[in-house]
Amino acid sequence: MHWSQVHRHPSTAHRRVIALSDDADPDALSATYRDSVLRITIQRRASSQPRRIDIH
Repeated sequence: MHWSQVHRHPSTAHRRVIALSDDADPDALSATYRDSVLRITIQRRASSQPRRIDIH
Protein backbone atom coordinates (compact mmCIF):
# COMPACT_ATOMS: atom_id res chain seq x y z
CA MET A 1 0.00 0.00 0.00
CA HIS A 2 1.34 3.44 -0.86
CA TRP A 3 0.30 6.93 0.08
CA SER A 4 1.14 9.79 -2.22
CA GLN A 5 1.06 13.53 -1.62
CA VAL A 6 1.82 16.38 -3.98
CA HIS A 7 2.75 19.77 -2.57
CA ARG A 8 2.60 22.68 -4.96
CA HIS A 9 4.43 25.91 -4.45
CA PRO A 10 4.05 28.84 -6.86
CA SER A 11 7.44 28.08 -8.43
CA THR A 12 7.94 24.35 -7.73
CA ALA A 13 6.06 21.11 -7.13
CA HIS A 14 7.20 18.39 -4.72
CA ARG A 15 6.00 14.82 -4.56
CA ARG A 16 6.63 12.36 -1.76
CA VAL A 17 5.55 8.70 -1.84
CA ILE A 18 5.54 6.73 1.39
CA ALA A 19 5.10 2.96 1.59
CA LEU A 20 2.67 2.07 4.38
CA SER A 21 2.61 -1.19 6.29
CA ASP A 22 -0.28 -3.59 5.76
CA ASP A 23 -1.85 -2.68 9.10
CA ALA A 24 -2.27 1.00 8.15
CA ASP A 25 -5.86 2.12 7.57
CA PRO A 26 -5.94 4.21 4.36
CA ASP A 27 -9.33 5.63 5.34
CA ALA A 28 -7.97 6.96 8.64
CA LEU A 29 -5.19 9.22 7.37
CA SER A 30 -5.05 12.88 8.29
CA ALA A 31 -2.55 15.59 7.52
CA THR A 32 -2.02 19.18 8.59
CA TYR A 33 0.41 21.75 7.27
CA ARG A 34 1.35 24.54 9.65
CA ASP A 35 4.43 26.74 9.96
CA SER A 36 6.19 24.85 7.13
CA VAL A 37 5.70 21.50 8.91
CA LEU A 38 3.61 18.71 7.39
CA ARG A 39 2.24 16.41 10.10
CA ILE A 40 0.76 13.12 8.95
CA THR A 41 -1.21 10.86 11.28
CA ILE A 42 -1.70 7.26 10.19
CA GLN A 43 -4.05 5.07 12.19
CA ARG A 44 -3.74 1.30 12.34
CA ARG A 45 -6.62 -0.95 11.37
CA ALA A 46 -8.70 -1.99 14.37
CA SER A 47 -7.90 -5.65 13.69
CA SER A 48 -4.17 -4.99 14.04
CA GLN A 49 -4.38 -3.16 17.38
CA PRO A 50 -3.03 -5.15 20.31
CA ARG A 51 -5.70 -6.56 22.56
CA ARG A 52 -5.71 -5.85 26.27
CA ILE A 53 -6.79 -8.69 28.49
CA ASP A 54 -7.55 -7.94 32.15
CA ILE A 55 -6.33 -10.56 34.59
CA HIS A 56 -7.97 -10.63 38.00
